[in-house]
Amino acid sequence: MIDIKSELAKLKEDQDKLATPEQIEKIVNDALKDNDLDGVITNDQVSQLVDMANKYQNTKAIDSAEVKKQLNDLADQVKDKLSKLKDKAEETGFFQKIGDAIMSLFSAIARLFS
Repeated sequence: MIDIKSELAKLKEDQDKLATPEQIEKIVNDALKDNDLDGVITNDQVSQLVDMANKYQNTKAIDSAEVKKQLNDLADQVKDKLSKLKDKAEETGFFQKIGDAIMSLFSAIARLFS
């Protein structure tokens, strides 16, 4: 949502008018793709995000310099925390442990049928 709100505010500032429904849908889809969520979110959820983005751009918050600063600060904090979390998971072998657990589960299931 941070990316979507920021892009809507930038677009409004650049073109001095609200985004069209097509522009909103593109912004939402681009944000989902940039965050590796495009294959995770359902079409219904995308529609809900588009609707929410459309409602947001009709509020006064989209023109607020304070809201823009808060969104940018929050985006930086989230990116930093996710980066640290990913680094920690890689250091501790978390992803390897998940992979090993899945392989073990499949092996156990295969043993049941043999």
